[in-house]
Amino acid sequence: MSLLRRNPRRYGGYLIHLGIVVIGVGVIGSTAYQQETQATLRVGESTTISGYTMTYDRFEGGQVAEDGRIMDIAVVSVWRNDQHLATLRPRRDFFPNQQDMNSMTIAGAHSTLENDFYVLLLNWDEISQNSATFKIYINPLINLVWWGGLILIVGTLAAMYPNTAPSRVESRVSAPDRRAFGGGRA
Repeated sequence: MSLLRRNPRRYGGYLIHLGIVVIGVGVIGSTAYQQETQATLRVGESTTISGYTMTYDRFEGGQVAEDGRIMDIAVVSVWRNDQHLATLRPRRDFFPNQQDMNSMTIAGAHSTLENDFYVLLLNWDEISQNSATFKIYINPLINLVWWGGLILIVGTLAAMYPNTAPSRVESRVSAPDRRAFGGGRA
């Protein structure tokens, strides 16, 4: 902390650059090492990706929200090492009040420090509602983007912090007149 107080601009700048590097590693890592799969599952069936197991539990179709949109929701369980991590509800929202009945896909997500697990509901059997197609993504290192952003903000605040260290003041002493010692022109 004393270093930061002595020269906040310098060390704030270092933190800003560190934050940018951490963000870069997060973006590159999450893009390069992203894993994805697509699976069509019947109720009770599971699929596995990167040590995660996702089980399709049930379908809740035709739920109506307060704003009038119709939500078709798949309920899935996410497991890792035989430990239940989350129950996710990926869904498709339909907006019947619009002329062409637009839809929007909402992902189910589970985040850890290690990675993010996303599942999208792509399609389902509208008649029996016993099977659905999912797209599953695992994004490792994505949380480094958030940590890098936090480091960037801290560095920016540090760089803006006023310098509170005492400044060295060196007094200027004028040189004696050379004429007094017989030098220079008269």
